[in-house]
Amino acid sequence: LFPSFIKFSVLVPAALILPLRLFFPRPKTPEGLVLITGASSGIGAELSYIFAKKGHDLILVGRNEEQLEAVRRNVEEKYGRSGCFGEWCRAWWCR
Repeated sequence: LFPSFIKFSVLVPAALILPLRLFFPRPKTPEGLVLITGASSGIGAELSYIFAKKGHDLILVGRNEEQLEAVRRNVEEKYGRSGCFGEWCRAWWCR
């Protein structure tokens, strides 16, 4: 089906990488605090869901307070991350 050079170009790296994974496993998922600016909508909101799903603590900052509150509620409901909302900078910290 495939030309021999394609088979060779796939098999050789696999033969080298797989044994190395036995001695050097991938590091565990990073843990820590993530600051997301623009978290009230768009890419920032999606990043907050992604990082909450992975178990990170979040600080969410945004200009639209109502949308930021909606993102906070969604994160709490979907991923069980709870926190406090600070009006002084419209930031929300969830742990």
